[in-house]
Amino acid sequence: MRFPVLVAGVALAACSGSQLARDLHSAESSCDKDWPTKSQLVACLDSKDRQVWATEEPATLDLYDSFARQRDALARDLDRKEIDEDQYLERLRKLKNETRAQMAARRGQKSEPDQAPAQP
Repeated sequence: MRFPVLVAGVALAACSGSQLARDLHSAESSCDKDWPTKSQLVACLDSKDRQVWATEEPATLDLYDSFARQRDALARDLDRKEIDEDQYLERLRKLKNETRAQMAARRGQKSEPDQAPAQP
């Protein structure tokens, strides 16, 4: 199964401000290809996203790191066929919503849950 890149960090950063989302989108574009495993795609995204996040949102870098570790674990579970694509997407959506809520709480803002399909 091949996995095309679908913007991930940008969706997570949507509540963080448009500049961060734009910069994440730009960084993730270098991962825009078909990947043989979800883990390889996630590793590429993490290598790009973390650099941008550390520069632009250092106060929530620990939250991003936690998100990245959990997203990587989900990708490995999918690659090992321990979960299917629907389970992966549902768990990723939940993880993104939880991380957004933590970020918003840290900033004293209200977080809006993601209703769109979770990707990647």
